[in-house]
Amino acid sequence: MKITLLVDNQTLVDQYFLAEPAFSAWIESSDTKLLFDTGYSDVFLENARRLKLEISELDILVFSHGHSDHTWGLPALAEHLRQNRRRPDRVKLIAHPEAFFEKGLDGEVYGVNFDIEEFKDVFDVVLTKIPISLGNGLTYLGEIPRKNDFEGKFAIGRTLQGKNWVKDFILDDTALAYAGEEGLVIISGCSHSGIVNIVEHAMSLNKTTRVVDVVGGLHLQKPSREQLEGTVSFFESLNLKQLHASHCTDLASKCRLMQSLPLTEIGSGSVLEYR
Repeated sequence: MKITLLVDNQTLVDQYFLAEPAFSAWIESSDTKLLFDTGYSDVFLENARRLKLEISELDILVFSHGHSDHTWGLPALAEHLRQNRRRPDRVKLIAHPEAFFEKGLDGEVYGVNFDIEEFKDVFDVVLTKIPISLGNGLTYLGEIPRKNDFEGKFAIGRTLQGKNWVKDFILDDTALAYAGEEGLVIISGCSHSGIVNIVEHAMSLNKTTRVVDVVGGLHLQKPSREQLEGTVSFFESLNLKQLHASHCTDLASKCRLMQSLPLTEIGSGSVLEYR
């Protein structure tokens, strides 16, 4: 399985790709080609072009959740597929049912800025809270049970439920897991539900405690000491071979993770491979 990071908040030294405060990853596992999030704009398409990736051959699009920095690239993707896709089938789009709800923060749109119905000619939309096997070792984790008392407890902005605006606990936040020869690889967009909750859920679904890597946003942005130390302690117990924290993981948190964990820097254009 190979992960190519198409969008991250940063690029690596001497790698000439674009960055934005967002996330998007291209994942290839055997003959399955999957896009996990679309970032904030069309940056992911430009980076894919530079990497010579054929995005028009996409099989599955998965959204980690409905925030703007993970979904706003969808209209650009739809137009790209309309112009370049040579296959007759639509791309399967998998997301939590609340991913397309309106979201707001400080008077600004914080969720999707489009109507998904406008893209039904391109996408076969599947909205589900239930985990789904995507084939070739990949699993969409569905709604994440929030069992830990130090993460996934706080609302960010508000969301429109029916006719009422309510606190948004981002229940649509989900992730992916890959079951490889050495163990699980967890791929997270933002981890609003809590990265420990996510990893524990993936282990439970796959009936294993072996985790070799966690890739993506860990939602450690000025975390409480309890959250940061709880995350570090959990990761230490996993005996990870690698840790690739990106996107919504601040510098102070990365420095703390590096004290006892095999954290490696990544950015737009990074390529990771697993057996």
